Amino acid sequence: WSIEEEAELRFPVADADFSRIQITGYPLVSPVRNSLKAFISVNGQVERQVDLTADKGSIDLRLTGEELSSIRERAKVTIKFRFPDVRSPLELGINGDSRPLSYAVKDVLFN
Repeated sequence: WSIEEEAELRFPVADADFSRIQITGYPLVSPVRNSLKAFISVNGQVERQVDLTADKGSIDLRLTGEELSSIRERAKVTIKFRFPDVRSPLELGINGDSRPLSYAVKDVLFN
């Protein structure tokens, strides 16, 4: 689980032979808050807004030319997440966990 408002995933890349990054995960949502707003950037480039729900927790990032150039130059991918409305499971009535959580990543695919 990501904790607090910001999180980051970093991957070394030997061969940038991909144009999409697909992230499967689980947003912290409940009947009290049925969606989670996320702002995502790749290697500090364009920030995208994604609304995540219990039914749609996956993220499909189609990379721009600038992002692909940056990945090739740096030989790494840094995915930054910003969650402006972070809440705890306690606040959402899920359980007694008071940590501010946002998103749990299950897997990341580079296609």
